[in-house]
Amino acid sequence: MNANVQELIEEGGAVRGVRYIGSEWQKMEVRALLTIGADGRFSRVRHLADFEPIKQAPPMDVLSIRLPRDTSSADEGSGELYAGSGEFACFLAEATTVRSGM
Repeated sequence: MNANVQELIEEGGAVRGVRYIGSEWQKMEVRALLTIGADGRFSRVRHLADFEPIKQAPPMDVLSIRLPRDTSSADEGSGELYAGSGEFACFLAEATTVRSGM
């Protein structure tokens, strides 16, 4: 978290970690047998590794959360789709039970 990757550590033709700037502006290094770049759509790690993403579909952000549901709702198991001007949002309601007093 809050690390700015500066370069990949390569040894023997394989990536073995990263060098980064930490949250307090200190230069740090972490080494690993497996290095995963999970830094988003405009990934700096992917750029440093010279990987080209496969363009199969339009970019999309997905957010999934679970919220408690009022059991008195009549629309259990339903969903809604909102679309317009090239954007959309989908809300799915799963049939669950909310218990009070816990």
